Amino acid sequence: MNPAGAPSKSPKTRIASPLEWAVAAVGVALVAALIGYLGYVAWRGDEQPPRIALRVVDIERAGEHWLLRFRAENEGGQTAADLRIVAELFRGREVIETGEVTLQYLPAGGRGEGGFFFRENPRQHRVRLSPVSYRTP
Repeated sequence: MNPAGAPSKSPKTRIASPLEWAVAAVGVALVAALIGYLGYVAWRGDEQPPRIALRVVDIERAGEHWLLRFRAENEGGQTAADLRIVAELFRGREVIETGEVTLQYLPAGGRGEGGFFFRENPRQHRVRLSPVSYRTP
């Protein structure tokens, strides 16, 4: 009752519109799908070692040197820490220059970039990029 002694009116109950129900259903479906996906990934636990794919991105002049930029992609299931990559420049079968770089952290499915400086123009020679070693974090 209110102070005047009259019975109080209760607030009207509002019924949700079909659009609100549809939005709620989509939200529930998205949350359920996300939980299911995360559960699947955790259960599956991809234990494949790092699988490193290397490719040359660009070669350009850098002062008195040539800069070969590369991209490393980890297509495996585990993280590679302290990933050592070696570049070799060949004239025929002879290695004429080498370089080495370390990528500190390359997660599963991740990518990293780096570069090698050479005295010779890499465009005029055969280049081989090789992953050498890594450690598990």
